[in-house]
Amino acid sequence: SFGMIYLKIRRSGFSFMSSSECVNTATLVKDSRVGILSKTGSDAKKMFTDKVVPINSRLPFFFRPIMDGMDKPKTDDNSYDGEKLLLLVHDESGKWLKPNNILNNWRVTKTCLRLGSKIIGKCMMGSTSNALNKGGNNFKQLFYDSDVSKRNANGQTKSGMYSLFVPMEWNMEGFIDRYGYPVFKTKTPVLGIDNELIKVGAINYWENEVDSLKKDPDALNEYYRQFPRTESHAFRDE
Repeated sequence: SFGMIYLKIRRSGFSFMSSSECVNTATLVKDSRVGILSKTGSDAKKMFTDKVVPINSRLPFFFRPIMDGMDKPKTDDNSYDGEKLLLLVHDESGKWLKPNNILNNWRVTKTCLRLGSKIIGKCMMGSTSNALNKGGNNFKQLFYDSDVSKRNANGQTKSGMYSLFVPMEWNMEGFIDRYGYPVFKTKTPVLGIDNELIKVGAINYWENEVDSLKKDPDALNEYYRQFPRTESHAFRDE
């Protein structure tokens, strides 16, 4: 496997998780190279400066790498064409607008994760999906090309990645109890992880939002894509 393609809900923490893995991999393995890609160069830089750098800066001094120059490094543009990468983070991959194409980009960047037949690195790709004509269709194709039940003679999926979808009720912010479990439905208030009472479960909240948007198709479609309970919700189109 070349890694995972994660079809997610909005604000599920993927950017922070993958940023943490960037720091972990880069400080764990000698001479490792880690790459970050997003829908635009500025988005990739923002993820690096706003998440990766602060995580690295908060490491204990004995884990922190020795750096030349400054302790808050900046980035340069790099397409990773021909680079060998131990980890490649693909953020916002369901939102690439024309002329950018996530399918074409993945065909190029996956070669950075292998030497011949040997896979030497992994990809963490994650995103909510835009409308199909705004980059969502290419991401949808890549997601279904990563179905683990469909493999070629080499034992790999068509894309080389494994697909993952987590319904919104399992990791919706504001609906996690103090033990870390999701609150689906509740008749009595439950104490949340932030010490505030959860009075409505995630599924109840979602159903209430859907009911209120039924007369506004565009808003409803967007809500389905941002907070999907099924894969068809995630790739909902006009």
